[in-house]
Amino acid sequence: LIMTSLTSLEIGQNFFHGTIPTEIAKIKRLQRFTASANNISGTVPEHMGHMKKLKHVNVTSNRLTGTVPAAMCRTKEGKSYIDFFG
Repeated sequence: LIMTSLTSLEIGQNFFHGTIPTEIAKIKRLQRFTASANNISGTVPEHMGHMKKLKHVNVTSNRLTGTVPAAMCRTKEGKSYIDFFG
């Protein structure tokens, strides 16, 4: 079940583990994604950079590896807040 009209997904401090699912890209209206202070691993998926409405991303304090997806930095409008620290 994907909630396509969701604009904000804030799942910080919930002890989630695993990777950021690719299905998140199906939430076309998503503007804010916060998943800080969990146990998320892997990389930030490239598809998140192609989400046109997404302006705020906070995935601090997880076990993410790799680099920020290039698409997140190349959008026309740009992201207003991206935090990958820790």
